[in-house]
Amino acid sequence: MSGSRFWGATAAAVALAATACGPAAAATVTASPALVPAYATSRPDQVVRCDAATPVRLSVVPGRGERVAVDGLAARSRPFAAQAPLAPGQAFAYTVRTARTTVTHHVRCIPADFPRWTSSRPGVPTSRFFVVTPTADSPTAPGVEVFDTHGAPLWWMAGKALNGSVDGGNLVWGVPSAAGSTVFESHRLDGRLVHRWQPVGGLGDSHEFRRLPNGDALLLVQIPKRHVDLSKYATGANAADATVEDLEIQEITPAGKRVWSWRASDHIAPAETGRWYKSLQVVSGTDADPMYDLYHTNAYAPDGKGLLISMRHTDAIYRIDRATGRIDWKLGGTKTAQSLRIVGDPDAAVDFGGQHDVNVLPDGTVTLYDNGTDRGRPPRALRFRIDTKRRTATLVEKVADAKTVPRSPYTGSAIRLPGGNWAMSFGGTPYIEELTARGGLAFRLTFPTTFSYRVFPVLAGSPVTAERLRAGMDAMAPRRTAHAKLVAR
Repeated sequence: MSGSRFWGATAAAVALAATACGPAAAATVTASPALVPAYATSRPDQVVRCDAATPVRLSVVPGRGERVAVDGLAARSRPFAAQAPLAPGQAFAYTVRTARTTVTHHVRCIPADFPRWTSSRPGVPTSRFFVVTPTADSPTAPGVEVFDTHGAPLWWMAGKALNGSVDGGNLVWGVPSAAGSTVFESHRLDGRLVHRWQPVGGLGDSHEFRRLPNGDALLLVQIPKRHVDLSKYATGANAADATVEDLEIQEITPAGKRVWSWRASDHIAPAETGRWYKSLQVVSGTDADPMYDLYHTNAYAPDGKGLLISMRHTDAIYRIDRATGRIDWKLGGTKTAQSLRIVGDPDAAVDFGGQHDVNVLPDGTVTLYDNGTDRGRPPRALRFRIDTKRRTATLVEKVADAKTVPRSPYTGSAIRLPGGNWAMSFGGTPYIEELTARGGLAFRLTFPTTFSYRVFPVLAGSPVTAERLRAGMDAMAPRRTAHAKLVAR
């Protein structure tokens, strides 16, 4: 078992011991500010919360048979101390050599306003990295971050960011504007902007972004629909002549042309909002009129010639035919002619509770993150086998961490990984986890003062590698100051 804990820089030196390798004694590294995570041969990346005015100081005691070199200094087999100047974003390296192995460790300076976190790794994660966007009020704080599974942030970029993911070899995330619209930006790992994706005819919505095999993107746009009679369902003063926050999914080409769209109000009846009429339904619009958020589309996923759509405020997943726009089936929520019968879930009578993050696996099964909002149960990752002939949805897998996360009021994600593990962001809580199929903890990332809307796992074979992440950070924060120098112990 290994783990790390990081609450900020400390002036005190912290002893960091490596696991012994064979008969040789292990090196000991003492650092000020503290290295995170602790030194171990298996942890190639570490960070310090430093400042440009105070060099990072390392005190190294090589193990028997080891030689350690810091930041280009000659390798030494005797204890020594060195200091290296770093500014936020910059990094230096130290190398531990034995007769058989050479392991290089990279130490990067994180800025003072980097979100606080802790991590633990009691198992073996499938993921290599996690893309997260912890919410932060400061536009200068790192908004999108890439962590490895030892708890080290390898890459970040400052600014408001929502819903980060991988776009080929680049990273993409939503950038909110003061006007309430969101544009998704794809960036190279050196920070350079590659493309800006925005929908047509309304406010861009941050809840989802999907690239298609043809190079287009699916975006979500908010479009007010006026003069809707909701008097059968809502009690507000304007219910008989209401404005609804309609939501449209658009396929947008790289040139910015809309080539396909699907609008919720054309296919979803107001009655399907059901129990949510009793909750906070009115949201601020772009003008003086309040709007009723009947649908709250939060996720969609291509499914062959169709599209799966998750709507929080109908507690349901819909499968639509992209050619006709019709609803092929509905999973959860109020009963309609398209509803599937849920089999194998004891909570089927009240599936779901404001669910998020729908996906389709290669075997055709459907996964989602069920928040369980106001259902009196913990959040769950669910996987269903759909039988359209029998009109059933059979629950084949359910994963939760009820002890750590008893509730998840909003947001969140659940992605089933090759081999059966799940990468989950427990929405509205500090926790991001990779869980085994039996619910065992392989890795946990905790943000004690904030949360990430989703987590996007990066797997082996992705063009987003540790080497490219490091090189990207080096390009954004080149090191022009003097390298390390020896100092008295």
